[in-house]
Amino acid sequence: MEDYKDTIRKFLLRYLNRQHELKDHEDILKSGYFNSLFIMQLIAFIEQEFEIVIENEELSMDNFRSIEVISNFIRSKVQV
Repeated sequence: MEDYKDTIRKFLLRYLNRQHELKDHEDILKSGYFNSLFIMQLIAFIEQEFEIVIENEELSMDNFRSIEVISNFIRSKVQV
């Protein structure tokens, strides 16, 4: 699971000030650094990077709020 977190963090940090330390539980939407349009880019990255398909019913913002939540979501998809 750490590999998921590291990969997600590296992707997100491409779009942030390198001085910002993005914590696993930090809400990336409430932080103001990312918006709902960026989440679509994140979803495309996740599907490609982890070779999973995110179904329409899984497109809730709650599945993409933090590195921890995203990592758990990916893990649940990979184990299916």
